[in-house]
Amino acid sequence: MGDTAPRDRLTQFCLRGLGKMYLPQEPGFSASFHMDTQQNIRGGADEYRYTLNALLGLNRVLKQGVALPWNLEKIYARYVRDIAQPYVNPANAGMALWVAAELGIEVPTSVDDRIGRYLNDQATWPTWDAQDFGWLILSLTAASSPRDMERAAKLVRFVLERLLEEKTGLFRFCPEGFRRSQASFGGLTYMTFAMLRYGRVAADKTAAAAGLAACRTLIELQGPQGQWPWMINVRTGTVSDWYQVYSVHQDSMAALFLTEALALGCEPARQAIVRGFDWVFGANEMGRSMIARRHSMIYRSVLRRGRLERANRLMRMLRSEYIGARDRILPADLLRVNPECRSYHLGWMLYVFSGRSDFDGIINHGDFAAEGKEPHPQ
Repeated sequence: MGDTAPRDRLTQFCLRGLGKMYLPQEPGFSASFHMDTQQNIRGGADEYRYTLNALLGLNRVLKQGVALPWNLEKIYARYVRDIAQPYVNPANAGMALWVAAELGIEVPTSVDDRIGRYLNDQATWPTWDAQDFGWLILSLTAASSPRDMERAAKLVRFVLERLLEEKTGLFRFCPEGFRRSQASFGGLTYMTFAMLRYGRVAADKTAAAAGLAACRTLIELQGPQGQWPWMINVRTGTVSDWYQVYSVHQDSMAALFLTEALALGCEPARQAIVRGFDWVFGANEMGRSMIARRHSMIYRSVLRRGRLERANRLMRMLRSEYIGARDRILPADLLRVNPECRSYHLGWMLYVFSGRSDFDGIINHGDFAAEGKEPHPQ
């Protein structure tokens, strides 16, 4: 399991945080940790996929020869037992395949069967969303057998035909329905990353070009302080809702596709990564670091003050869709910080940045040091 200590501060920080979220009785990682109450929050669907996310990142650490206190294969086996649960949608099934491929272990028959059922029932594909398509393409590309790459190619063709908005270069959230043009940043992240990763591995220039086009449009939408918007109208290429601004988007999820684009020669991706982290380190609307050093965690998001968040979000989406309204960035007195951290957040950070040597100013930033306290968020 390795015999060296992690060399960079980011890896050390994430391992300390995941240690607080570890559930030895499972074994696995909690869905989230609330820093105001110092409690782990359980949750079947979230705990399942967040633990698998964490394993992707921890495996990157293990490959550096770092000693870990957890048996990753044992944790994987625990959560794969739940593969038949109703909450295991195409995306979650894909994540189970992806982790097995990254760990280098045999794919359980139950996982292969579940994925086969989704892939063979093409009549249901129009009901999927961007995360379903993205994670399945990424998982099949990671597995990379001829059969897996053929399956991935079919999904890629479907995406390019049904989800690509050629005018803006962005990907629709789903093939049909109202949400078709209103895509979350997370959905766009996974679709863009999937096109870039598949395009590179399969030497598919069409897929890679689509991923790069989406990446460039998203970089243009990055806010003046490096913030990534939450909801985007992919038909017009405009922001329909800036908030919540999620830290995980800033420091890791955007970097999933940005580092892949950088590997394909998209140099503006480098500055976009740095600006995203600058927001986390304090150059944001609140004027404060989102790093909770006393917990070795990261505050989840900056969100609007007030009630009826979902209803108001729907209203902003409707205004964007039907009258072309654009959302605006708000001042600090209209915002607050969410004192929660989810385990997948730290997992994605490790997956993207642990062991890298080209972003030293990020991975060894002083905010990731173990010492010190920060003010409680307001």
